Amino acid sequence: MPGKKRQISEESEAREESEREEVEEKPAPKKTKTEKSKPVSKKMSKVRIDSDEDVGSGSTKVKANEQGEKYVQLGTKRRVTVRSFNGKPMVDIREFYEKDGKELPGKKGISLSAEQWQAFKDSIATIDELFQAMK
Repeated sequence: MPGKKRQISEESEAREESEREEVEEKPAPKKTKTEKSKPVSKKMSKVRIDSDEDVGSGSTKVKANEQGEKYVQLGTKRRVTVRSFNGKPMVDIREFYEKDGKELPGKKGISLSAEQWQAFKDSIATIDELFQAMK
């Protein structure tokens, strides 16, 4: 039986190596000192908050929290919030929980800078292909 394990291990290593070669990482474009991030509020000025209006592809409803930050609900307990942190726009993907009738952010989540968000968006097609291959 040790021979079979070694053969399977070698095959999976070769497959992983070929997949790594197929999926090339693109470095995020670097900003020059003259480029500045535009405030999120100006980009979102055409979006109606708390409306049934379709935004982008599909039917996405944009809401606002008590602080006025815009978000999109991903499910009953998850949302994507666009906010400013230290004057820089961030995309926050986070789980929420309810306490005393209020929805509060949980520890589980991630905040992406503009550069990380762009790198994520640029990788969507590749991630989708990998996801479809897992089904």
